[in-house]
Amino acid sequence: MASNDNSSHVQSQSNANNTNNSNAILDTLSDDQRQCLHEFCTVTNEESIEAAVRILKSREWNVQFAIQAFYEPGYTDQQLAASTESSENDVTQGDSQVRRRRNAAGTQQEQSIGDTAGSDSTDSVSRNRPTTIAAVVPAFSWFPLFTWPFHLVFRVSTFMIKAVLTLVGLQRIASAGIPGGRNVSSSGSGSGSDPASRDAAEFRRYFEESFGTDHPPFFTGTYARALEAARRDLKYLLVVVWSKEHDNARLFGQVLTHPDLVSYLSQREFLVWVGDVSCAEAFGVATTLGATRYPFIALGGYTSQLYPATGIRQGGERYKLKIFVRLDGLPSDIPSDTLARSLIRTIRGPVERVNQTLSAARREQQEREAARRIVEQQDRAYQESLARDKERERQMRERDELERTMRESEERRLEEEKRKQDLVKQWKWATFARIQSQEPVDINALPKGAAGKLNLRLEDGTRTLTVFSAEATLQDVFDFVETRDVAAEWEASGGKAPYGEDDLALIEMPEDYEHEYDFALVSQFPRAVFEDRAANLKEQLSAKGLWPSAALIVEPLFEPEE
Repeated sequence: MASNDNSSHVQSQSNANNTNNSNAILDTLSDDQRQCLHEFCTVTNEESIEAAVRILKSREWNVQFAIQAFYEPGYTDQQLAASTESSENDVTQGDSQVRRRRNAAGTQQEQSIGDTAGSDSTDSVSRNRPTTIAAVVPAFSWFPLFTWPFHLVFRVSTFMIKAVLTLVGLQRIASAGIPGGRNVSSSGSGSGSDPASRDAAEFRRYFEESFGTDHPPFFTGTYARALEAARRDLKYLLVVVWSKEHDNARLFGQVLTHPDLVSYLSQREFLVWVGDVSCAEAFGVATTLGATRYPFIALGGYTSQLYPATGIRQGGERYKLKIFVRLDGLPSDIPSDTLARSLIRTIRGPVERVNQTLSAARREQQEREAARRIVEQQDRAYQESLARDKERERQMRERDELERTMRESEERRLEEEKRKQDLVKQWKWATFARIQSQEPVDINALPKGAAGKLNLRLEDGTRTLTVFSAEATLQDVFDFVETRDVAAEWEASGGKAPYGEDDLALIEMPEDYEHEYDFALVSQFPRAVFEDRAANLKEQLSAKGLWPSAALIVEPLFEPEE
């Protein structure tokens, strides 16, 4: 009794130390690192915070890489061995994950599926985990001194054989018989996917060639992805690890293809992951789950509970993987039909016990998913409505901007047109003032031929008779015609200018303005057009026989607008 009390006291003290160490490690982690730690422990079911943190640090806190490293054979041994160099306490209390699970598997009670042939369910066998492992110092022996040459020859021969097989593309044959052997073929060969996916595809092809295509739906992916799918969809995960070289491989293949088992495992609640122990991933899974004999079968599922290992609580409850059934090996003296039905009963028992809990969790998950979809739909509708409002506002702004631009353009056009009209008006008045300031020509007082009479028909159809001296130019005639409207306004106003000046001489010619004439002087008979305004009037008319008396028509250069 004293010994038992001491053992309990040591165990309690060890647990307390582990808890304190875990809390101290968690205090040094950031929020992102705590999240990575929680995801890693959820997928791998690792209970040691220190070991999980060590693996995550070795993979730079990449959860996917850390999970793959967790299932690599020997990797956890190396990580835990490194910790023993830094802490003496870890030497007495820590051990590799593989050795701990093998010791636990060695102490478990073997469960034979043949004993459950008539029962409705089978409970999982509990395993005891050692709390401390004493360091063993091997005794000195002369035997290795005599055997090392043979060992060296064996290692060299094995290496050369594998190298030759690799060169001819048969690396899969080279590693098939080695537990935990790794596919080292180049990434450019095959389908280009990861080795675990290629192993799953090759195993499926092998199984269908050997036993047919009528089998449960195998999960085509890595074990970590199968765990994630089971956690996400809250399904039962049936893990099957076997060896093609085992004596019972043919029998177990017949069990997996049994119609009743295929129909039962084809339900939506199950995910079936199958692997060959000769592959690295399947070997790591078998080692993690503590498989001792093959074929190895484990039924697990995620149950809703608080996960105390990391101390992380985000939203309260978390889902943790729990193994309901585990079977190591199959009896070879029982028919495949009996084994298949017994396996169904073995699986159905725990499934019926936890099915209500998982169904409630699934309903809750579906409700959360439905609520999430509703929120997404509402948010999408809001975003679409907001986008429509923004588009409507944008169109209104563009329309207002266009209207403003057109209005400003029209205002500038009107201002420019008014400025031109003002310049034309000022030029006409200044030209009229110049004409008025000249002395009138008296044709009777001048010798014959020194002046000439012009009968002008204006654009409006009115006629005017005027006299020009022989020294006048066509420019004088054009200016006289262009100022007829101004002259009419001057006479109608009683001699008042529109600028408030009674003296026309005060009206100045506009600067930087060149007047454009929109008409020409034409003689109908003979037909002649006079356009050279700088030419002498007498010379131009005399050449046509129209001097000293001529009848000219003011003909517009452009058709008048309707």
